[in-house]
Amino acid sequence: MESIRVRKIIVGDPQKIWKLLSHPQYFTHWLPRVTNVQFLDGAREGLGSTWHITKETDIGYQELDQECTTWQENKQIAWHDQRSFIDHHAMTQMTNVQTIITLSPHALGTMVEIVCHWEPVGIAGKFLSKMYLKKNTEKMFDDALVNLSMLV
Repeated sequence: MESIRVRKIIVGDPQKIWKLLSHPQYFTHWLPRVTNVQFLDGAREGLGSTWHITKETDIGYQELDQECTTWQENKQIAWHDQRSFIDHHAMTQMTNVQTIITLSPHALGTMVEIVCHWEPVGIAGKFLSKMYLKKNTEKMFDDALVNLSMLV
C-alpha cells in the first residue's frame, strides 16, 4: 500500500475549518483543480453521504465517486473512492483509495493532517504510483492546506 501524509497548522476558527473540510460543496474552494461537486444522494454531509467530483489533471479530466466512511464531528472525516475515471476511461491502476482528514487542537491553531492511501494494481499501477501519483498527490494536498489557511 502506498500513502502520503501532509500536515499544517491552520490559524482560524476551528468550526469554519471543519465546515470547509467536511462539506463536499466547499471542495472547489480549497482542493486544487476540483471544478465541480455533485451529490449522489440526498445527504450532503455525514457518514454514508456520496458525491461525484470532477477535477482537472495533467492527463485529462478525472471523475470520482466518493463515499464518506468516517464522520467524527469537528475531528475527522474520511472517504473512499468508489469509482474513478480519466476522460471516461476507468482508472484500474489503483484500488482502495482512501483519504482521511484529522483535526486536532494545537497551541497555535488547529493541526490539520491529510493522509491518503492506495494500492497500486499491476506493473502499470506501481509505475504510475512511483512516477506520478505519490508526488502529485502530496503536492495537491500541500496546496490544499495552503488554500484552506487563506480561507479561514
